[in-house]
Amino acid sequence: MIIYLYNNNFSEQSVRQMETIISFLECTKIIANKEWRTFFDTELIDYMDFEYFIKRDENRAIMFFNPIDGYDLRKYSDINNLFFIFRPRGIVPEESYFKNKNIFKKIVLNYIEKKAVKLSDYFIFISESQRVHFLSKYQKFKNIENNSVLPNIKTKINSFIKPKDIESKVKIVYSGGFSKWQNIELIFPIINKLIKKNDCTFTILTFKENFEKATQLAKYYNILDNLVLKYVLPNKFDEELSNYDIGIIIRDDSIVNLTASPFKIYDYISNGLGIIITDNLAIQVNEILNEEYYFAVTYVNGDLLYSEDNLNKYVNNMINGKNKFSIIENYESYISNIDKLNFKQIFK
Repeated sequence: MIIYLYNNNFSEQSVRQMETIISFLECTKIIANKEWRTFFDTELIDYMDFEYFIKRDENRAIMFFNPIDGYDLRKYSDINNLFFIFRPRGIVPEESYFKNKNIFKKIVLNYIEKKAVKLSDYFIFISESQRVHFLSKYQKFKNIENNSVLPNIKTKINSFIKPKDIESKVKIVYSGGFSKWQNIELIFPIINKLIKKNDCTFTILTFKENFEKATQLAKYYNILDNLVLKYVLPNKFDEELSNYDIGIIIRDDSIVNLTASPFKIYDYISNGLGIIITDNLAIQVNEILNEEYYFAVTYVNGDLLYSEDNLNKYVNNMINGKNKFSIIENYESYISNIDKLNFKQIFK
């Protein structure tokens, strides 16, 4: 069984989507388009033109990552010994409506997604919540029952971590964009309260176009003197993250967030950071970390509920990155217990 990674969106985000899966595929060979050669530094992938792959005779599968690609791939559905694997990066119709409130576009995307689901022989979901969502939405399709759950795992664990000089400051970081669903406005009040009780710095790693909004929010919450704004190139990202003690992720209870598997969780943990996270995502962290290494807050109607005393105790326990090696040990143990997907057996 050989598997072709079908993805024509040549972006950093696509690379990350594909990297989360390739180490856990048990098959004869993993193949991608030749144009991906410059994006990957791995011996796990061979490169081949798609049309040449299609003409091969042996058992083979195409893995795709968004429903539009699945819709387009239907023209190959009658080829013998060819299977289709859907690894949804999210829930596209619902995400589109969440962002744009365009019901017509949602209807069209639902139609496209339905066709992609009908085409697929196997599904690899990014979270248990996403799996439940698809099984409920497409319960009439028997093929949807052929599935596994594999989060957006990051197999590269930071090698830059080294003992730090003793510091009294707690270094908190937010890494990511400023989209509505990322709830950046809810992060600043938490940081404001932490700074009043603790010696903290707060760094935001984001694109430069977000610097102005971050500065405005910092002024409003009176933390400008404690704020650092940075844009970091992808190849320096892990090295930068290793400088911090705690990462923060705040998500509301929208279906888009509940079914997600944020890259940030694995970015933070693989670099030895503790996490402040909403409890709607904490179940994913609980599978990886001991409880003392993360702190869960509760999202309720646009506000966050938590004990300030308990949060301050948690933050003080993370000073100077003293738990970094233990956090990474937790993560290494978690990865080592993930079973590979044996497609020789799945498609036998």
